Amino acid sequence: MIQALNNRNNTQFGTGLPIYKKLDHQTRFNTTRPYRVGLLECPIQRIPTFQFKVAEDIDKVELFDKDDNQVLVFTIGADETFDFIKRPTSDGQFLIICSDYPIQQTLEGVYHLRFGLLSEVGVYRYFSDEFWRKANPCTLNNPLVP
Repeated sequence: MIQALNNRNNTQFGTGLPIYKKLDHQTRFNTTRPYRVGLLECPIQRIPTFQFKVAEDIDKVELFDKDDNQVLVFTIGADETFDFIKRPTSDGQFLIICSDYPIQQTLEGVYHLRFGLLSEVGVYRYFSDEFWRKANPCTLNNPLVP
């Protein structure tokens, strides 16, 4: 059974976009449905909210498209001057928080996040599930919209 880090129960804390320890736990590796079916949807100019608790002092988040091409790099820090927030907890771990983060890159598509340490290039400790950054149908050449 795949266990997401941010399933809320007595020992885990978190909410929002599922975060995994392994890339192959993502929905795309565990379903035969078309890749957009069942994915969390968010507006095209946003990153969906998430919150999870980890032991490592994670300081880097990278956005990848569905073909595993890196799109953007974000920083994690202790205050609102950073893209994502990191808070130490009383048990020596860290709470990593994203609260509906706006981004300038506005291409519609399926994306996921990878979390790691700036000192470890190309190494990732955690992975989000995929999510669909969806444009407003009224702004596209959509044959279903007059």
